[in-house]
Formats: sequence, structure tokens, C-alpha cells
Amino acid sequence: MQVFEKDNGLYLKEPDQLPNDFEITKAIINGDEREIDGISEIVHQKFDKDYFVVRTGVGFLEIFPKDVNKGAALKALTKVLKLNIDETIAMGDRDNDIPMLKIAGKGIAMGNALPDVKKSSEYVTTDNNHSGVGKAIEKFVL
Repeated sequence: MQVFEKDNGLYLKEPDQLPNDFEITKAIINGDEREIDGISEIVHQKFDKDYFVVRTGVGFLEIFPKDVNKGAALKALTKVLKLNIDETIAMGDRDNDIPMLKIAGKGIAMGNALPDVKKSSEYVTTDNNHSGVGKAIEKFVL
């Protein structure tokens, strides 16, 4: 099913209404945390081979094309800005931040980050409610 919003409201299209060459650009599964926990493994098994499947929030599971992630975005941005990626700093707290944290010159996890995010980072700052971003900037930039 395709769901999209236009000026006049929300539109739904059933699979048989979609063109044969229809490709998923992004899928979002939204629900209660326990519901998402219950289906995450199934979605990963079905789509991990061809897509980037990631929890982007407590109640969100998202599916992207394999090469669409924050790491790829940071790499593209540094090329446009003519910056060395080794001179970048990235901060994050969720699984969707991991590709960005791994490719940045300095990957920093927030104190409230998920365990895998902390493992993928070089440094862990305080959480987002205790000026974690500011403290990291003071430590590594100023």
C-alpha cells in the first residue's frame, strides 16, 4: 500500500493500483513500542539483504534503500562542501545514526544512546537533557 499526503488530505493506493515499476523509497512502520519490538526481527529477516532496516525511534521501524543512511549523507555533504570527512564530528543516539558515527572523523554517542550506538562511537557525552551536544562541542571544537 502507498500512502501519501497532498494539499487536500491523505491518499491511499492499494498494491494493485501501483505501477509495475513502483519502488519503495522509504517505508515507515509506526506503532506501540511492544508491537514494533514484536515485528522487528521478522522485518529484518525479510528486508535486511536488500534494504537498510532501522529503528529510528521507540515506535518507529523504517526501511530505506541499502545506500540511504546518515553516513552516506555525511559523505555526500563533505564532498559538496569540499571538506575532509576526517575533520567532521557526528553525534547520535539511535541505530539510524550508526553509519554516520562510524564514517565521521569523531563519532560521539549521547549519554542516552542505545548500547550499539555507544559501541559504534569513539566517545560518549552526557545525555540530551544535560547539554550533551554542548559539552561535546566544548571538548572537541572549542
